[in-house]
Amino acid sequence: MGRDKHFFRIENPSDDFPYYNGKPVSVGLFGWVIILAFLVLSFLSLRLHGLLNFLPDAASKSIAVFVMLALSALGLILVTRKHWVCIFRKFHARNIKTVLLCLVASYVLSFVAAKLVALVAPTSANPQAVASHSGVPAFLFSLFQDLFQLMGEEFLAILPFLAILQLGYTVFKWSRKTSIVVATIASCVLFGLLHLPTYNWNWMQCIFAIGLARLPFTLGYIATKNIFVSFLIHYLFDSLIFIFMFALSSYVDLSTVLPA
Repeated sequence: MGRDKHFFRIENPSDDFPYYNGKPVSVGLFGWVIILAFLVLSFLSLRLHGLLNFLPDAASKSIAVFVMLALSALGLILVTRKHWVCIFRKFHARNIKTVLLCLVASYVLSFVAAKLVALVAPTSANPQAVASHSGVPAFLFSLFQDLFQLMGEEFLAILPFLAILQLGYTVFKWSRKTSIVVATIASCVLFGLLHLPTYNWNWMQCIFAIGLARLPFTLGYIATKNIFVSFLIHYLFDSLIFIFMFALSSYVDLSTVLPA
């Protein structure tokens, strides 16, 4: 029996995305407005790190990160109730192959895009490079905090993807495949733009380097319908770079080497 023509080859036709087609629960326009509003609040909550400067740096950042993650999920929980867990799936051993392939693809796309952007305009150094000079305890704590921050960032990427998917499929009456393609591109661009404050408002770097590096993360979710998979790709992508930077920080000032 042939594959379902409405599904891409990387997908399992027996496992579909939640919400966009009313299964297992319908999320209307007002519901998505609530969900996206909480995502905006979650993004803004990262500013708490600066507002709580009377606290130790680690404490203020931890509060900001935990509030961000909580707000990222809260809108979805309020709207879909018990069905908010539908963006999660059980992690299977076969998912490891997906994670590794997407991770390699992310590095390749990030490297190529950063080099191409650098030919047109200066790129900004990754601010996390500073952590490689902060000592082992601070660096390890940063990796621990990233577990929560990057999961929050996955909500910021995957929920807009699902919202745009539903918009294309139910409002514009596009095919499922077209809706997925548009949702993927739009959510990756949006994810890149969310990094504008971090990368000195370098929009070319954020859209092309950060946005393209994001693409395999989202493809990992599309293939598995599991936010754990896209999160793991994202976490490994960031962490392996920073571990490498930390290991070499005694010999080279890597903040001038890795632009993205």
